[in-house]
Formats: sequence, structure tokens, C-alpha cells
Amino acid sequence: MCIAADSRGGLPIIEYLDEGSYVGLDVRPEAIEEARRELRESGLDDKRPELIAAPSLAPIELGRQADYVWAFSVLMHLDDERLDECFDFAGRHLAAGGVFYANAITAELPPARWREFPVLSRSVDAYRDHAERAGLSLQDMGALADLGHVTGLAHHDEQRMFALRRS
Repeated sequence: MCIAADSRGGLPIIEYLDEGSYVGLDVRPEAIEEARRELRESGLDDKRPELIAAPSLAPIELGRQADYVWAFSVLMHLDDERLDECFDFAGRHLAAGGVFYANAITAELPPARWREFPVLSRSVDAYRDHAERAGLSLQDMGALADLGHVTGLAHHDEQRMFALRRS
């Protein structure tokens, strides 16, 4: 099973996975409704992905474990409380040997906004501390640019990709 908090990769992942093996989460109900429209238009309804709009991950209990959790361009929008909820959610839902992949801005930048969300940067050590509190170990896989993801945006080379596993 794959749990994703990123609308950009959902359709190809859903197409690849077995029926009922995808859970998509977003804080915005309109994003979930758009995902449902895209599923219908793509003919992937029969894959039966579970799509959840929720203002918080804290109360969500899926009742199953995931081999992969994916959060692209998500951690940078979470304040400390929401980051702890995210890591706790991943820790509760990762299967033995499962991996939570996420990217984050690690450059020292002033707080900013994107749409209704904050854009926050933290050090790798700060992310590691949050992860450890949730029972996760964090591996810094390197800069997104070095892994082949070049955005053309300022500070794109200060975004890092993390792999988190249950400790």
C-alpha cells in the first residue's frame, strides 16, 4: 500500500498499484474533489483509491500498514505541531521495512507563504529531531537537484530528500 500527500504523482502511482492499495490525503477538500474528477477522467475509479480530506492527521487511523508514504512539497508547509502529526502518522502506518519519502527546504530562509500555507525551512537536524520523537530514523538522501529534480526556482538546491524508517 502507498500513502501519498501529493497530488502530482497520484495517477501514475494508482495505475501501477493493485486495486485498493493507494490512500491520498490532503487538507483541502477541493483538492480531493479534483483528484476524484481526475480519477474518473483517467478511467482509474476501478482501482478504488481511498481519498481523504482532513484538517489533521492526528485522528486518522487507516487500520492497515503502508510500504511507502510519499510527501512531496508538504513538510515545508507544516508548523512544528503539524510536522509532529505527520511524522507520527507515518510511524503508525509504516509496515516493517516501509519507507516514508519526503522533501524539505533546509536553507535558512525567512518564512514565506504559498497560497494559504506557510513556507518554512528547518535544518536537517531539526527534521531529524522531529522524526526521532515519532520513532523514525531519518536518512538525508541529498539535494533534489543532485537527484535529478531541478525546479528552476530560487533555493531549489537547498531542498533535500529524506528517507524515514521506523527505528
